[in-house]
Amino acid sequence: MTELGPIRSHVETQPTPRPKQPHRNPGAEQRIQELVNDRKRDRQRIADLEREGERQKRTLQARDNELAQLRAEAQKQKARLEKVPERIAEAREKGRKLFGDFDAVVAGVPVDQEAFLALLASTNGPELMYAAGLGMRMIGVLRQLRGQAEADKQRVDYYRELHRQHFAGGNSVQQHPTSGS
Repeated sequence: MTELGPIRSHVETQPTPRPKQPHRNPGAEQRIQELVNDRKRDRQRIADLEREGERQKRTLQARDNELAQLRAEAQKQKARLEKVPERIAEAREKGRKLFGDFDAVVAGVPVDQEAFLALLASTNGPELMYAAGLGMRMIGVLRQLRGQAEADKQRVDYYRELHRQHFAGGNSVQQHPTSGS
């Protein structure tokens, strides 16, 4: 054997010592694991919040766009409404030129604002308003005639009954329904 031979055999026969591990506390290991899990949850929560933030940004942008459209529409409507008095004056002037009694006829036409604005926007608005005014007058005349017709019918019915009683020999005469006493 060589000089190193016995040493080598001695080294090979002895177990290799393990490096000393620090003494671990089971509570500390559990706390480390909790912190690692918390960190994972926090990262997931951050990712979720970032996605939610992006979604909120898109929603806000869509609402901003909608608001801008509504403001533009409101501006257009305001501009149209500012011109209404001028359009009314023009339509009345045109109506007065066409019909001498235009103001008197259209004064009794109950038209809501939207219909009135639609009439003004049409090319024959004054003619339509005049026709509506004449129609309202006719409705009034028809109501009056209907009331007169009903009163006339009541008179006729009264005189028929009176005539029937007279020729049937009845002496009781009813008072006329339209008379006050």
